[in-house]
Amino acid sequence: MESNNSNYRLYLWGELSLLFVVIPISLSLDIPLWIKACATLLGIVYILYISKKVGLLSKRIFSKVFSAEAKKSSLISLVLVLVATSSYTYFADASLLFKVPITKPVLWLGICLFYTLFSAFPQEFIYRVFFYNRYRLLFGTHFVFVLYNSLLFSLAHLMFGNSMVLIITFIGGLLFNYSYSKNQSYLLVSLEHSVYGCWLFTIGMGEMLAFPV
Repeated sequence: MESNNSNYRLYLWGELSLLFVVIPISLSLDIPLWIKACATLLGIVYILYISKKVGLLSKRIFSKVFSAEAKKSSLISLVLVLVATSSYTYFADASLLFKVPITKPVLWLGICLFYTLFSAFPQEFIYRVFFYNRYRLLFGTHFVFVLYNSLLFSLAHLMFGNSMVLIITFIGGLLFNYSYSKNQSYLLVSLEHSVYGCWLFTIGMGEMLAFPV
Protein backbone atom coordinates (compact mmCIF):
# COMPACT_ATOMS: atom_id res chain seq x y z
CA MET A 1 0.00 0.00 0.00
CA GLU A 2 2.83 2.37 0.91
CA SER A 3 4.62 1.46 -2.33
CA ASN A 4 1.50 2.23 -4.35
CA ASN A 5 1.15 5.59 -2.60
CA SER A 6 4.80 6.42 -3.31
CA ASN A 7 4.37 5.48 -6.95
CA TYR A 8 1.29 7.69 -7.20
CA ARG A 9 3.10 10.64 -5.66
CA LEU A 10 5.96 10.09 -8.10
CA TYR A 11 3.44 10.03 -10.95
CA LEU A 12 1.91 13.29 -9.75
CA TRP A 13 5.32 14.96 -9.57
CA GLY A 14 6.05 13.84 -13.13
CA GLU A 15 2.64 15.08 -14.27
CA LEU A 16 3.12 18.43 -12.54
CA SER A 17 6.58 18.86 -14.05
CA LEU A 18 5.36 18.07 -17.55
CA LEU A 19 2.25 20.27 -17.43
CA PHE A 20 3.61 23.22 -15.47
CA VAL A 21 7.34 23.27 -16.24
CA VAL A 22 8.17 21.48 -19.49
CA ILE A 23 5.27 22.81 -21.57
CA PRO A 24 5.58 26.46 -20.41
CA ILE A 25 9.34 26.42 -21.04
CA SER A 26 8.81 24.88 -24.48
CA LEU A 27 6.59 27.81 -25.42
CA SER A 28 9.55 30.15 -24.95
CA LEU A 29 11.92 28.09 -27.10
CA ASP A 30 12.67 28.52 -30.78
CA ILE A 31 10.85 25.41 -31.96
CA PRO A 32 8.12 24.95 -34.61
CA LEU A 33 4.81 26.58 -33.71
CA TRP A 34 2.87 23.40 -34.41
CA ILE A 35 4.82 21.56 -31.73
CA LYS A 36 4.04 24.29 -29.20
CA ALA A 37 0.37 24.26 -30.20
CA CYS A 38 0.10 20.49 -29.95
CA ALA A 39 1.85 20.37 -26.57
CA THR A 40 -0.42 23.09 -25.17
CA LEU A 41 -3.57 21.51 -26.57
CA LEU A 42 -2.68 18.07 -25.22
CA GLY A 43 -1.95 19.60 -21.81
CA ILE A 44 -5.31 21.37 -21.74
CA VAL A 45 -7.19 18.26 -22.87
CA TYR A 46 -5.48 16.21 -20.17
CA ILE A 47 -6.32 18.76 -17.46
CA LEU A 48 -9.95 18.84 -18.58
CA TYR A 49 -10.08 15.04 -18.62
CA ILE A 50 -8.74 14.74 -15.07
CA SER A 51 -10.96 17.61 -13.89
CA LYS A 52 -14.03 15.92 -15.34
CA LYS A 53 -13.02 12.61 -13.80
CA VAL A 54 -12.72 14.03 -10.27
CA GLY A 55 -15.79 16.24 -10.53
CA LEU A 56 -14.18 19.68 -10.80
CA LEU A 57 -16.12 20.66 -13.92
CA SER A 58 -19.40 21.54 -12.30
CA LYS A 59 -21.42 24.64 -11.52
CA ARG A 60 -20.45 24.22 -7.87
CA ILE A 61 -17.11 25.95 -8.49
CA PHE A 62 -19.09 29.18 -9.01
CA SER A 63 -21.29 28.72 -5.94
CA LYS A 64 -18.98 30.06 -3.24
CA VAL A 65 -20.53 33.20 -1.74
CA PHE A 66 -18.27 36.19 -1.11
CA SER A 67 -18.06 37.07 2.55
CA ALA A 68 -17.77 40.67 3.74
CA GLU A 69 -14.21 39.91 4.84
CA ALA A 70 -13.37 38.52 1.41
CA LYS A 71 -14.70 41.66 -0.28
CA LYS A 72 -12.70 43.88 2.07
CA SER A 73 -9.50 41.89 1.50
CA SER A 74 -10.04 41.95 -2.25
CA LEU A 75 -10.61 45.70 -2.24
CA ILE A 76 -7.45 46.38 -0.24
CA SER A 77 -5.38 44.26 -2.63
CA LEU A 78 -6.95 46.03 -5.60
CA VAL A 79 -6.11 49.49 -4.26
CA LEU A 80 -2.50 48.49 -3.63
CA VAL A 81 -2.17 47.06 -7.13
CA LEU A 82 -3.76 50.13 -8.75
CA VAL A 83 -1.43 52.51 -6.91
CA ALA A 84 1.72 50.44 -7.54
CA THR A 85 1.12 49.83 -11.25
CA SER A 86 -0.06 53.38 -11.96
CA SER A 87 3.03 54.78 -10.25
CA TYR A 88 5.29 52.47 -12.22
CA THR A 89 3.73 53.47 -15.56
CA TYR A 90 3.77 57.15 -14.67
CA PHE A 91 7.49 57.17 -13.97
CA ALA A 92 8.36 54.78 -16.82
CA ASP A 93 6.32 56.53 -19.54
CA ALA A 94 3.43 58.77 -18.46
CA SER A 95 2.22 59.11 -22.07
CA LEU A 96 0.96 55.50 -21.93
CA LEU A 97 -1.46 56.13 -19.07
CA PHE A 98 -5.04 55.46 -20.31
CA LYS A 99 -3.83 55.78 -23.91
CA VAL A 100 -5.67 52.72 -25.24
CA PRO A 101 -9.14 53.32 -23.68
CA ILE A 102 -9.01 56.98 -24.75
CA THR A 103 -7.72 56.55 -28.30
CA LYS A 104 -9.02 53.05 -29.07
CA PRO A 105 -12.01 52.35 -26.79
CA VAL A 106 -13.41 49.51 -28.92
CA LEU A 107 -10.03 47.78 -29.04
CA TRP A 108 -9.63 48.27 -25.30
CA LEU A 109 -13.04 46.74 -24.60
CA GLY A 110 -12.28 43.84 -26.92
CA ILE A 111 -8.96 43.19 -25.19
CA CYS A 112 -10.60 43.19 -21.77
CA LEU A 113 -13.35 40.80 -22.83
CA PHE A 114 -10.90 38.47 -24.57
CA TYR A 115 -8.53 38.50 -21.61
CA THR A 116 -11.30 37.82 -19.10
CA LEU A 117 -12.85 34.92 -21.00
CA PHE A 118 -9.81 33.25 -22.56
CA SER A 119 -7.01 34.05 -20.14
CA ALA A 120 -8.00 35.01 -16.59
CA PHE A 121 -10.79 32.49 -15.98
CA PRO A 122 -8.99 29.53 -17.65
CA GLN A 123 -5.72 30.32 -15.84
CA GLU A 124 -7.43 30.49 -12.48
CA PHE A 125 -9.12 27.16 -13.07
CA ILE A 126 -5.80 25.54 -14.01
CA TYR A 127 -3.54 27.17 -11.41
CA ARG A 128 -5.95 27.36 -8.52
CA VAL A 129 -8.87 24.90 -8.82
CA PHE A 130 -7.04 22.08 -10.63
CA PHE A 131 -3.63 22.65 -9.06
CA TYR A 132 -4.97 22.83 -5.49
CA ASN A 133 -7.14 19.75 -5.91
CA ARG A 134 -4.43 17.72 -7.63
CA TYR A 135 -1.13 18.64 -5.98
CA ARG A 136 -1.75 20.18 -2.56
CA LEU A 137 -0.87 16.98 -0.70
CA LEU A 138 2.55 16.81 -2.36
CA PHE A 139 3.77 19.73 -0.25
CA GLY A 140 4.56 19.72 3.44
CA THR A 141 3.47 23.25 4.24
CA HIS A 142 0.99 25.63 2.70
CA PHE A 143 3.68 28.33 2.47
CA VAL A 144 5.89 26.13 0.28
CA PHE A 145 2.87 25.12 -1.80
CA VAL A 146 1.85 28.74 -2.43
CA LEU A 147 5.42 29.77 -3.24
CA TYR A 148 5.81 26.89 -5.69
CA ASN A 149 2.46 27.61 -7.33
CA SER A 150 3.30 31.31 -7.70
CA LEU A 151 6.66 30.50 -9.28
CA LEU A 152 5.00 28.15 -11.75
CA PHE A 153 2.35 30.76 -12.52
CA SER A 154 5.15 33.20 -13.31
CA LEU A 155 6.91 30.55 -15.42
CA ALA A 156 3.78 30.27 -17.56
CA HIS A 157 4.54 33.80 -18.78
CA LEU A 158 8.15 33.07 -19.72
CA MET A 159 7.21 33.12 -23.41
CA PHE A 160 6.80 36.91 -23.27
CA GLY A 161 10.55 37.23 -22.75
CA ASN A 162 10.22 40.08 -20.28
CA SER A 163 11.66 39.99 -16.75
CA MET A 164 9.12 42.57 -15.54
CA VAL A 165 6.29 40.28 -16.65
CA LEU A 166 7.80 37.47 -14.58
CA ILE A 167 8.01 39.71 -11.53
CA ILE A 168 4.47 41.03 -11.94
CA THR A 169 2.98 37.57 -12.50
CA PHE A 170 4.85 36.15 -9.50
CA ILE A 171 3.40 38.88 -7.29
CA GLY A 172 0.03 38.33 -8.93
CA GLY A 173 0.34 34.62 -8.22
CA LEU A 174 0.93 35.34 -4.53
CA LEU A 175 -2.15 37.59 -4.42
CA PHE A 176 -4.35 35.09 -6.25
CA ASN A 177 -3.15 32.25 -4.04
CA TYR A 178 -3.86 34.30 -0.94
CA SER A 179 -7.38 35.03 -2.17
CA TYR A 180 -8.15 31.45 -3.19
CA SER A 181 -6.58 29.94 -0.07
CA LYS A 182 -8.62 32.22 2.17
CA ASN A 183 -11.94 32.20 0.34
CA GLN A 184 -11.93 29.05 -1.79
CA SER A 185 -13.82 31.02 -4.42
CA TYR A 186 -12.97 30.37 -8.06
CA LEU A 187 -15.31 33.14 -9.16
CA LEU A 188 -13.78 35.76 -6.85
CA VAL A 189 -10.16 35.00 -7.74
CA SER A 190 -11.01 34.90 -11.44
CA LEU A 191 -12.70 38.30 -11.22
CA GLU A 192 -9.67 39.66 -9.36
CA HIS A 193 -7.37 38.28 -12.03
CA SER A 194 -9.55 39.80 -14.76
CA VAL A 195 -9.64 43.23 -13.13
CA TYR A 196 -5.89 43.30 -12.53
CA GLY A 197 -5.13 42.25 -16.10
CA CYS A 198 -7.58 44.70 -17.64
CA TRP A 199 -6.15 47.45 -15.47
CA LEU A 200 -2.67 46.77 -16.85
CA PHE A 201 -4.02 47.20 -20.37
CA THR A 202 -5.87 50.33 -19.30
CA ILE A 203 -2.78 52.10 -17.98
CA GLY A 204 -0.56 51.14 -20.91
CA MET A 205 1.28 48.05 -19.68
CA GLY A 206 -0.32 45.77 -22.26
CA GLU A 207 2.58 45.83 -24.71
CA MET A 208 4.74 43.64 -22.47
CA LEU A 209 1.90 41.09 -22.52
CA ALA A 210 1.75 41.17 -26.33
CA PHE A 211 -1.36 43.36 -26.44
CA PRO A 212 -1.37 46.58 -28.51
CA VAL A 213 -1.00 49.99 -26.88
